[in-house]
Amino acid sequence: MKITVIGAGAIGLLTSGYLQKAGHEIQLVTRTKEQAEQILLKGLSYKREEETLACRVAASPIHLSDMNWADLIMVTVKQPQLPSVMNDLKGKVPPDTPMLFLQNGMGHMETIEQTFHNPLFVGVVTHGAMKTSPVEVKHTGIGKIIVGGKKEWQPLLLELLTGDDPFSIEWSDDTTRMMEKKLLVNLVINPLTFIYQVKNGELLKDSRLKREVYAIFKEGASVLGFEENAWEDVMGIIQQTRENQSSMLSDRKAESITEADAITGYILNRAKKSGKTCPKIQELHDEVKHIEGENENA
Repeated sequence: MKITVIGAGAIGLLTSGYLQKAGHEIQLVTRTKEQAEQILLKGLSYKREEETLACRVAASPIHLSDMNWADLIMVTVKQPQLPSVMNDLKGKVPPDTPMLFLQNGMGHMETIEQTFHNPLFVGVVTHGAMKTSPVEVKHTGIGKIIVGGKKEWQPLLLELLTGDDPFSIEWSDDTTRMMEKKLLVNLVINPLTFIYQVKNGELLKDSRLKREVYAIFKEGASVLGFEENAWEDVMGIIQQTRENQSSMLSDRKAESITEADAITGYILNRAKKSGKTCPKIQELHDEVKHIEGENENA
């Protein structure tokens, strides 16, 4: 397939590298002209354990990218950047071109469906990835990408779906539950690693942090309708990505706006609608927004 990957952060770089290796043609869309120039000059490098893989992909900033070229548009930017990217893409993507959105959190698909009338897909990413330079990414934890959408549109992604490790892409018929499972993991990991500035694995090593993790899990699971056995799955993903730096911690170090509104904010809004209270999640959300405000005013 010809795939345009929009967003050259950790997930965009990792996805571009593995998809190119799998035989797809990749056009990587960057936020800046400078990053595109570096990718064209040096190529892409993605590292897994002791192995380093390199590849060459086309790259350009979004205002210079041809949206008519691709068989699939894959949007990997974080939720805070999504409105700007959607505005850039409006009217430029052919209406029959499938679009796949890979973001943390929930609440964004309604806006996407109002903006685009293409075949639309949503996905979750459970890989651990850390961007180490504009052209390099480290694959810190092997997971998978799970995608879904209308059943009649599934054939449009058949060339993309693969069970091959270390970068399998699978189909789910229940996109809402798929996203809720990932949201529960993000809810547990992202705010705490942001506040305490630790890698994911520290959440289970430190007994005090582990108690906080469980308290957040209990509140989030109640809102999302998960049973106690989901705790084992959450712990497994934390362990799997133990060496990873969460996306919200990366945002803090870069003094960028986080995905808190789509993670803790979404849970709080959903809890309010169902008459539930989440005091621990509210406390975390308030602390994250306070730190964000300090960064903005610094």
